[in-house]
Formats: sequence, structure tokens, C-alpha cells
Amino acid sequence: MGSNNNHYPTLESIWSAIKHIDGATLLDAKDILTAAKFFPKGLNKAAVTFRTTSLINQFCIGTPAQLLVGVTQFMGLPMCVAKKVLLPRPETERLVEIMLLDLKTHHNGAPVRILELGAGTGAIALSLAKFYSNCQVYSWDISKKAIRLAEKNKQHLNIPNVTFIHNSFFSDVPRSWTQESPIPTYVVSNPPYIPTDTCLKLSPSVLQNDPKRALNGGNDGLYFHRRLIQIAARTQWPLYLEIGFDQGPHIKTLAENAGCSSTIFPDYSGLDRVAIVRSHDVISA
Repeated sequence: MGSNNNHYPTLESIWSAIKHIDGATLLDAKDILTAAKFFPKGLNKAAVTFRTTSLINQFCIGTPAQLLVGVTQFMGLPMCVAKKVLLPRPETERLVEIMLLDLKTHHNGAPVRILELGAGTGAIALSLAKFYSNCQVYSWDISKKAIRLAEKNKQHLNIPNVTFIHNSFFSDVPRSWTQESPIPTYVVSNPPYIPTDTCLKLSPSVLQNDPKRALNGGNDGLYFHRRLIQIAARTQWPLYLEIGFDQGPHIKTLAENAGCSSTIFPDYSGLDRVAIVRSHDVISA
């Protein structure tokens, strides 16, 4: 980090400065330290102190550490991040892990195609394409900024089997997809699922940095899940969803009412986090 390494912050000094902040973790301190590594070389002690203090102050007023760095890790892959594009969360890795396990178990490397609704940074689509390489992923988002960022991540990671498209969330699926095909099709989404009233009470850090339309799931938080389950029932494509910690029973009811079965999986904190919804007409995925 330059010729005067003793001037630069340590993990211990950064953690000492932020550990009193509610919700701060050692991972945040590591992210801030990573940002400090990009300071220009040859800075004197005063300049390093000023820049480090600025980073810590930005974190203290609600800027997520990932945004200070501009990169976060998702499924072990570095993902560029930006303000007003939904930050990938660690709990979303559970959605990808469960889907990958099913793909490998049921298809053993055979080709599949995947439609993702809500690309964000591209983290889900790119992880699926990376770790199940014999798939073609189509991922769309209403945000042009999100699509540009997802394309940037695709190029940096050199993952060719993903196509990012600027489209509204519930754009019509290509007609060719709805016709009989020997290639199994899956749908995956981490849709907005926070009830409107709850969105108003989110932390300033979330409200200032994540796009509201990526959070607000309507009055009951289930607006997008409800419509996605209808798509699963109509197309008979297995659907993989991230859900809120208290939404498991509601998802089961919505699935049953649509003529589908559902399975709910917890995250690593033991909270409901992932739902798989399948049409009863689908014998196996």
C-alpha cells in the first residue's frame, strides 16, 4: 500500500473505530481496509489519516462498506456494486446454492435455460452460469443502470452464457420459450418483498443506497411473488424465489391456490428464505 506502510490503517484500528456502530461487522472493517488499499502511493501520515477518517465517517453516516470499495463478494465472485442498484446480500447466496444443487442433481451437466426476473448487479445470473456452465441465462431488469452494471460484471468475470436485457419486471416471455422444448426451463427471482409500510421504516443506509422499487413488495409484500407463482402455474416451469423471513406460510397458500406445490428452505440463521414452487403437472424438474 505504498512505501510508508506504517502510515496505513490496520484491520484492528478500523474495527476499533466502527465496532460501536449498531450492525457493524468485522466484514465491514475488512471492506473499509480494502478501500484504503486504493489510496495513492506515497501519501504522508496526515493524508492517510484524513482519507481513512473520511471512509469511516461515510460508513458511520450510512454508506455501506461495499459501496466504499465498489466491489463485494457473492458466491466467492467479485461483483462491482453501485448506489441505487440493489446490493447483493449474503442470504441470497442460499437461493443460488439451493438452485445449483437441484440443477446438478436433476440434470448432471445437461443443458438447461434459466430466466431471471430482476437482474440487479447480475450476481444471481452470473453465479448460476459460472457454477452450472451448461446453461443459458436470460436476466432482465427495468433499471438501465442495473443492466449496465450487470454487463460490466459479466465482462470482468468473463462469463459468456448470460444475456442481460433491459425490460420491465413482468415483460412477456419470448414466445419461443412457451413452445414445446426439450431443454428444461427454470425461473429464478429475488423480487421486492418488503411490505410498503415496512419500507418506510427501513434504515437510512438502505433507503439512501438501494433502489426503492427493488424493495417495495406492495401492501403485503407479496405482490411480485403472487404474479411469479401464476407464471409458474401457467408455464409449468419450476420457480426459485427469495422470500421474507415470515412469508413461508403465505407462499405455501399462494402456491396451493394456483395448483402448485411449494417447498420452503431456511437461510443459515434458520429463517425462511427460499421457496421452490412447482406446478402439480410437473413430475420432475
